[in-house]
Amino acid sequence: MNSLIRLYPPEWRRRYGSELAELAADSPGWRTRVDLVRGALDAWTRSPGGDQVAQRLTRLAAVLMVLPLLFLGINLANEVTGSESHILDALFRSPLGEWLVVLSPFVALALVLLPGLRINFDRQQSEPAVTIAIRLGRFQILILAAAALTALAFLVYAFFENYVPRAG
Repeated sequence: MNSLIRLYPPEWRRRYGSELAELAADSPGWRTRVDLVRGALDAWTRSPGGDQVAQRLTRLAAVLMVLPLLFLGINLANEVTGSESHILDALFRSPLGEWLVVLSPFVALALVLLPGLRINFDRQQSEPAVTIAIRLGRFQILILAAAALTALAFLVYAFFENYVPRAG
């Protein structure tokens, strides 16, 4: 659990670290681990300079979105010209390259959504209520839309490749 506490900003760890370590030691389950990771991201994005963290994550998401576009461009160029670019083709045809291309839009979705996501649990009422709010800027919405469409395209492609018989 201490490794998860290190995910928090230094100022936050100095102020609350020992209390959090005691609290985490009292309930060492997977839910506590998830809460620690979510809390660390929340601490980074709500602390002074948190907007900069969100901007960096959005830029990283934008870079990740280049991978599937590059893959698509290489495949289209190979189809049109009938030639192959051996270095990039070998990279994207390797198991690691395929995983990078397929997972990149999903990771980009998470990187864009998590800093702007706010989840509040209200236990004061007779029935507990959960409020979910997302705050995103224009660039984040653009990257989010591109990542969602790319992820959807990969899912549709995987479905047709695996479950729909080919004609012929």
